[in-house]
Amino acid sequence: VELEDYNIKDKVVRLKLSTVGLELLFKTKEMYNELQVSITQLYLRQQIQKGIFDGAIRSVEELFLAVKNQKNKIRLLEEKIIRDVLQVARERELEALMERVNEQLEREKKVFQELQELIEHTMQHYYSGNITAKEEQAVAKIMQVKRKLLDVIHLHESLFTDKLRIQQLMNRSVEAMILNAFNTKVNFETEFLRPVVQKNLAID
Repeated sequence: VELEDYNIKDKVVRLKLSTVGLELLFKTKEMYNELQVSITQLYLRQQIQKGIFDGAIRSVEELFLAVKNQKNKIRLLEEKIIRDVLQVARERELEALMERVNEQLEREKKVFQELQELIEHTMQHYYSGNITAKEEQAVAKIMQVKRKLLDVIHLHESLFTDKLRIQQLMNRSVEAMILNAFNTKVNFETEFLRPVVQKNLAID
């Protein structure tokens, strides 16, 4: 942040975001987007442990949207591969995505399993003794978290299929591009070069 202007009389100070600050802001936002699922998982774990179940319900809903955003990123890259596979290959977009996604998906999957175990343990704790009316309400909210979390996990598991599909699409698209380039060369030689050479030989 840089000082842009100030007025002592009016006690007004104007600040502006520097170029470095702006770059840091975008990088921070980009990093948050990449780690949104992991961050929300951590927050959800804390909410369940502290018994903040209304907040946990909201966090699970945010997790669903975060996983959906990951699917949208893969879908957008798929569309780009179909439009211009050469540009995707040149910019190494798929390679960058896979490097980022491979370890991240496995890590997120493991945390989802731990969250399920935490929910089961929490429910067992409530059912271990006589449940009060207030505790019944808490159990109902935990059940809601459990159902919503299952939806998130199913959606998250589909990312593994998406990852495989986009890799296969990339391979097929590159092969088709190479084959098309080869056929174009063959057609050029057959339809243009050969007749020209034969015509020149006939004239001689």
